[in-house]
Amino acid sequence: QFVLYGLTFYFLTHGTSISYFNFEIYSILFGIIILNLAANKNSILHLEYKWLHYLGSISYGLYLYHPLAILIAIKLLLFFSFSHWLPIYLLSFLLTILLAGLSYRFYEQYFIRKKIRFTKIPSGD
Repeated sequence: QFVLYGLTFYFLTHGTSISYFNFEIYSILFGIIILNLAANKNSILHLEYKWLHYLGSISYGLYLYHPLAILIAIKLLLFFSFSHWLPIYLLSFLLTILLAGLSYRFYEQYFIRKKIRFTKIPSGD
């Protein structure tokens, strides 16, 4: 695993390009990394964290509300005469998570619970 991660990191940071097989080599490296993260319980990298699971649960809302959150952040910060990019990014990021979380809690979970009653094979949350 260390060799794989080190080789991938080296290739990416040094702009290594292999003639005729560049995309294939990278796809094999990333495929092995993804399989290792998904299937190997003894992986040196762990992505099982509560906050990542929560972001995965609200991911549809993140996708859906992000443009709205950007618009609100820009309008709100320009109203208060903030035009620097950092507060706009931070506020839009926080607003996106807030809107997606509220939507998931008060809208999506209603339909998820309703779906459970009508399906023969349970899936999702």
